[in-house]
Amino acid sequence: MQARARKALATPIHPDNWLRLRLYPVAKQLGIPFHPTFQVLRRSFSTHGKHEAHPTEMQAQLGHSDIRTTLDIYTQIADPEVARMVNQVTNRILGLGEEVEPGSVQ
Repeated sequence: MQARARKALATPIHPDNWLRLRLYPVAKQLGIPFHPTFQVLRRSFSTHGKHEAHPTEMQAQLGHSDIRTTLDIYTQIADPEVARMVNQVTNRILGLGEEVEPGSVQ
């Protein structure tokens, strides 16, 4: 039996279908106990990006007209236990065996 080739889509994939078909299976493989959404991805991007980029760069990437939206709503402070879990998941994704210092988020 020969595999069928995928046809090009005439219209873009619906965001809910993309989450269900692409993101949820990856989250399950990583042991994430909930279904992440685009909102979770945006908040994670902003929270982890605060150490990598200037707040105005994060504001531009997220498309916010007011910097306060980026800093007050999207950027969150991760407690040490959350940072530890994030580092464990990141290490699993990257295939790293060592853990980084407890207070930092990769």
